[in-house]
Amino acid sequence: MSDLLDPLSFPLHGSRLIEASAGTGKTYTIAALYLRLILGHGRGIERAVDLRPEDILVVTFTEAATEELRDRIRARLSEAASFFRQQTHVDDDFLQALRADYPEPQWSALARRLDLAAQSMDEAAVHTIHGWCNRMLREHAFATGSLFTQQLNTDNDELWVTVARDYWRTFVAPLTVEQQAYYALFTSHFADPDKVLQSTRGLVNAPHRTAETHLQTSPRDIIAERFQAEDQIREQFHGLAWRNFVVQLREFLERNLAAKNFNGVKIKSNNVESWLHTLEAWVELLPHGNAPLEPELTEAARRRLSVEGIQEVAKVDLPDIPDFSMLVDLNAAIQRLPDTNQGLLQHAAQWLRQRFRLIQAQRAEMGFDDMLTRLRDALTGPQGEQLASVIRAQFPVAMIDEFQDTDPIQYRIFDTVYRLAQNDPSTGLFIIGDPKQAIYSFRFADIYSYLEARAA
Repeated sequence: MSDLLDPLSFPLHGSRLIEASAGTGKTYTIAALYLRLILGHGRGIERAVDLRPEDILVVTFTEAATEELRDRIRARLSEAASFFRQQTHVDDDFLQALRADYPEPQWSALARRLDLAAQSMDEAAVHTIHGWCNRMLREHAFATGSLFTQQLNTDNDELWVTVARDYWRTFVAPLTVEQQAYYALFTSHFADPDKVLQSTRGLVNAPHRTAETHLQTSPRDIIAERFQAEDQIREQFHGLAWRNFVVQLREFLERNLAAKNFNGVKIKSNNVESWLHTLEAWVELLPHGNAPLEPELTEAARRRLSVEGIQEVAKVDLPDIPDFSMLVDLNAAIQRLPDTNQGLLQHAAQWLRQRFRLIQAQRAEMGFDDMLTRLRDALTGPQGEQLASVIRAQFPVAMIDEFQDTDPIQYRIFDTVYRLAQNDPSTGLFIIGDPKQAIYSFRFADIYSYLEARAA
């Protein structure tokens, strides 16, 4: 059940979702909650010392939004400090109610706390997601396996071209035309290094929730698995049964066409002859081992060459319809074949990513997306639990703005650190977003991450 948010009584602990549409005072609410956190007002986390701006993580989407939010919070802290000193009067129900919750003798000390917080906002933990991840990699270099000093490279196009050339030289160039089957499958995707990049771009760039494991297979293994499955189908669907089926099918179709037992609009004799010729030619190739995996029938022919298809065009009851189960079973077996195309693309994408990271490490370089993936990988690695505990202690409360624009990697980072589903009273994670404003899917923002967070 959803409740209308009251910034004065909102619980400042555990996992909380705030859904705020445009124009509903989202920034005002974030600043109001920030005031309460600084003052230790209401139901907050259990903590021995007061929260300071460096303890409260605030994450938003862009650098401009970060600076605007920092300035708004600073101004709000200063305004509240002046109001608690009774130096100004404000026409703000929230501030008036907030001050009224404290005895007047405490107002001066609370104003001092608010003033100090306002003055330290330059050191406040208000970041973009990339900025915060970069900070965590630097500050926890040992735990994350990061270098203390790395060069940020914002244009990696040339490095990706180098990596694609490495892949092509490793897997494609050594193939000879004599390895016909392998060669044809490879070159359909990877005719040259540029095609390698084009074919895998979506998979290479897409965020992954979990760290990748080492590659267990090679492209040749993927193709060999497909060929082996195809050979098993050829062994299963061959022999005299097919020849008898085609002979029986020709006799049945020709007899009923001559007797005009079919709807002449829905099934035509020239189409029937074409279908039968295709089947007969395919059956003739079966004993020689070089037949295609299945007869090259059109989709319309496949639909018609079935019990249901014949019944649909029959004008009279036909008791001797052939058994089309061989065609049905063959089609089902082909549908179950391993998806070689997807397997090759997945392998290439993972190989490219791993090669890219290796060269980056050798050059002591890092790109924007690497800030996220490296922190995610560290949090899910052998030292991940300890790292998450350290980050929770460093930032016991976090507010994540524009959460509808979160991608799976970003969500996994915050969920690993703050354990949304546990609703831990010793920490606070407040995610703020509006699914109706989820417009950044082209940057791999994922509304399903938002929905998963909402459920947690």
